[in-house]
Amino acid sequence: MTLSMIRRKLLKLWSMSTKKIKILQDAVDGLESGRYHYSWTDMGSCNCGIVSQVALEMTSYQVDAKICRASHGKDIGLWTGRIKEAIRCEKTGIFVADIFRKLQSKGFTLKELVKLEHLADRRVLAKMGRKSLTTKYDDQNVFISYMKAWIEVLEEDDQKADLKVCQSINNDLKEPNNTNSKEQLLNN
Repeated sequence: MTLSMIRRKLLKLWSMSTKKIKILQDAVDGLESGRYHYSWTDMGSCNCGIVSQVALEMTSYQVDAKICRASHGKDIGLWTGRIKEAIRCEKTGIFVADIFRKLQSKGFTLKELVKLEHLADRRVLAKMGRKSLTTKYDDQNVFISYMKAWIEVLEEDDQKADLKVCQSINNDLKEPNNTNSKEQLLNN
């Protein structure tokens, strides 16, 4: 893989990570200030619903309506069930349902959304000093703590990626057969 290809890939990852961090921080700020109403039993105000409100700039009602349309009117329960039941494009695997497509475009994977519903990402839980939250996933304060821990995990991932890029550039600059000048490498 060329240095230019590595840079492009990392820039894309950083962009998605930056979007996610901003969305999660805005959700935390909104919940702490009372701008968002939290209710785990409401599709538009639960864990996934709050993040969707922020990411998609919608009201709780709009998120609820979109998620219900994504399940084609079937009562299939929580977000996880709706994600699993939503129709996918046969060629790309991307969800046809608008809400899932939009969340993916903001950097959220479907696995992350499933884990968000029950606050079940192991790396985030480890950052919180927990192994599981089996009885606390529907508590606003725990949800806020989970999002703060998720932000820390994403920031740490970004720092590790930064270090890898710097090491890669440094290695390329040290190679005696390297035909690129330092200026070319830094400007690609």
